[in-house]
Amino acid sequence: MRFLVPATALVLSVAAGSALASPLSPAQLDAQVTQCLAEVNADSLFSYIGALQGFGTRHTVSDTTSTTFGIGAARRWVHDKFLEFQSQGGNLVVSYEDFTLTISGVNRLHRNVVAEIPGTAAGTAEERIYVIGGHLDSRNEDVDDPLGTAFGADDDASGVSCAIELARVMSTKSWPMTLRFVAFVGEEQGLIGSDWHAARAVDRGDPIAAMLNNDTMASIIGAPHPDSTAMTDTTLARVFASPPEEGPHRQFQRHLKSLGDAYVPIQQVVMIPAVDRPTRGGDHESFVSKGFTAIRYMEYLEEVDRQHTTDGDTLGAHLDRNYIRRNAQVDLATLGSLALSPASPTGLAVADIGDSSGFRLTWPSTNTEPDLSGYLVTIRTPGALDYDQVIDVGLVNEYVYASAAAESLYFGLSVRNTGDHRALVAREVLGVLSTLPGAPDGLVAAPDGDSVALTWNPRAEADLAGYRVWRSTTSGGGYAEISGGLVTSTTFDDVTAPAHTRLYYVVTAEDVAANASPFSEEAGARLVTLDSGVLFVDETKPGQSAWFPNDALADSVYAEMLAGIPHDVLDWDADGPFTLSDLGIYSTVIWASDDFNGQFQGYPLVTQYVKDAQDALRAYLDAGGNVLLAAWEGAAGIDYPDDQYPRALGPGDFLYDYFGVETAEQKREAAFEGGHGAGAFADVFLEPTRLRPQWNGTLIRAEYFSALRPEATVPFTFRSSDPDSAYDFAPCASAVIGTPWRSMYLGFPLYHLATADAQALLGTAVTFLENEGTDAPVIGGARGFALGVVRPNPFRGETEIRWSVPTDRARVRLDVYDVAGRRVRALLDDRLAAGPHAMSWDGRNDDGHRVAAGVYFLRMRGEDAGMETRFSRKIVRLQ
Repeated sequence: MRFLVPATALVLSVAAGSALASPLSPAQLDAQVTQCLAEVNADSLFSYIGALQGFGTRHTVSDTTSTTFGIGAARRWVHDKFLEFQSQGGNLVVSYEDFTLTISGVNRLHRNVVAEIPGTAAGTAEERIYVIGGHLDSRNEDVDDPLGTAFGADDDASGVSCAIELARVMSTKSWPMTLRFVAFVGEEQGLIGSDWHAARAVDRGDPIAAMLNNDTMASIIGAPHPDSTAMTDTTLARVFASPPEEGPHRQFQRHLKSLGDAYVPIQQVVMIPAVDRPTRGGDHESFVSKGFTAIRYMEYLEEVDRQHTTDGDTLGAHLDRNYIRRNAQVDLATLGSLALSPASPTGLAVADIGDSSGFRLTWPSTNTEPDLSGYLVTIRTPGALDYDQVIDVGLVNEYVYASAAAESLYFGLSVRNTGDHRALVAREVLGVLSTLPGAPDGLVAAPDGDSVALTWNPRAEADLAGYRVWRSTTSGGGYAEISGGLVTSTTFDDVTAPAHTRLYYVVTAEDVAANASPFSEEAGARLVTLDSGVLFVDETKPGQSAWFPNDALADSVYAEMLAGIPHDVLDWDADGPFTLSDLGIYSTVIWASDDFNGQFQGYPLVTQYVKDAQDALRAYLDAGGNVLLAAWEGAAGIDYPDDQYPRALGPGDFLYDYFGVETAEQKREAAFEGGHGAGAFADVFLEPTRLRPQWNGTLIRAEYFSALRPEATVPFTFRSSDPDSAYDFAPCASAVIGTPWRSMYLGFPLYHLATADAQALLGTAVTFLENEGTDAPVIGGARGFALGVVRPNPFRGETEIRWSVPTDRARVRLDVYDVAGRRVRALLDDRLAAGPHAMSWDGRNDDGHRVAAGVYFLRMRGEDAGMETRFSRKIVRLQ
């Protein structure tokens, strides 16, 4: 991959940047930010680089026990440095972020180092987190060499040093928003530490507003472009951001430039419209891939020949202390200003005012900050790197911008407070002036048994007269109008839709002069008739062995299992959307998701495509369809895409809502011999020729359920090779008679069952699912108390606790204890009805005060029929 702009364009960008400040730059500078800038110390930055260089190598799997060499000594030094700032009065919460993965062929514990300045809004709905990080690890020519030297002064001790210095300076001040400083590991082996951090941030629901990646920050000698010659410069820096040009990453890029121009004008920030340098990458990409806004800020001149060597990347004349100081100041100006700014306003809509002479911009009042002073409208020509104009329009919710006919412009929305701190533009909206209305967007076709309900987003043209609805039986053309004239609303019910026919819809908008828009995007649908028998969906990932079969072998096995049951077959992968229209003509769907979740380089690898079809399956069940779902590691791959057990499920989780599974456990080792049948279901056993020899006639990774919802019954229990195990005879399948649907879930795959046993299972299951008068198979007996996983955990504001009770009027006590064993909060002591329950803990003690950040233990005691059951869960409360 090459840069998206030629070298000549880069020179023009530099020239423009040296003459003109960004139009978004604040008119007044903040006193606290300015004071912090003055405190950034060049000698401190170089001392940090020297210390990190001194560990010889910081390879991700290098020595962790030495005090002078390797990644272990380096991460302890960074951790201790943060603690040093904390002891000197800095408001820092310091921690390691631990994870165990196989990297460079070594499986062991790895640690990111994290320091955080909690904002005054921490723990509230208004909190935002801004992250700055660099990668602590280094490498030489061999990416997997943990023994040879790899000093990594510029790559990337310089980036980590900027984060350390900002933590030192900024932790002595108070900030409304939270600031997080991270030294990531594993960057050189594939952005591993940052990916782990970003994934956990998603799991916790961290309100990360933006991430700034510092990677190589100090070099003043090198080539700015692979095709250019080496040069020396001390005033240029680069900032990279992912496309599209109107997206959030490019807005953050422009925002950083605006603040660098205002606070550190000597440092000329050059915006590069690319995610990173050609064929290169960085930790910001981990955050981008998880849906967070993230960019890379770095030196302009890069000596690639020094990087990834045993002895080249050390402190020397090519690294400049004043240059890295200015880069750190740009970082600080960006983070500090954003931490003081209002939240990004959202909901901007742009439309032609009606006569193609201007744009009407409207937006809702989504900002509630008390000190707002005015909204800022940004205007940019498509293809331009920076905004052309920024207009203060005041505290209004509508603005008209006059423009030439047929012009296209990008518009963005910011808002500033009385301190002139400016919100990050969330994204831009393209406005197009035309004599024709714009095509409607957001068309959705929702079928039921009698009609297809169409909805779409309204057009904002002032001279809009209405809409027309068109239909075809061929995708992409042949549309005929079915609306019978103009429709003035944004909904239409097609009550003439024929059954069992795929239909394709488009909508046009029309103005008062009868000018019609282009067709909207197409939406397809088919009536939900539930009258065409059984559909078998095979989404099993093809393999290359008898136990992980290829598609042809799997198809032949399933065909034998389904012999005698009239059915259609759909082989489905993740290449296209799956909708209610694909399922709705069938009365029962049998879905085989017979491939388990694996790992790649230590990362969970989710293979079940059914997780992406949940919306369609939910709609199908709600419409009265019936589903048998057989999945290998389904609870991990469907509701939570990783492979961690036990799984505590609750409302909103697919297996909980429709199949009655509350807590799923797993036996990872080979132990499953089959299922003990209950009621009408006969026992099932495995087919030895479809098992891996190392499994010794049993199956790995079968699920069992330690808690089910009261309405769920148990058609099969776990037949274990170890009869004395806790999971022998535990439920491994569930069945539910819902309203208006029926369902069954198997915690084991169909493919590996003996063919005759699978035939009997499927025949009995279809009888149960298709016949309303047939009772569900039952195994009696109480299922016991269960305490689910506390989520989110760790938490700041509130965390939810879920548990289940086996019988009516069973007594439950819930208490929170600190690490010293002292009870801090009595949450519940009552007799409850049978079934699932939930409550929240707001982090307060019995006196109503917030408890300190740290580790706590939730303890549950359940009493029923004179027997007591106890559970405990660790909870971590963040500052």
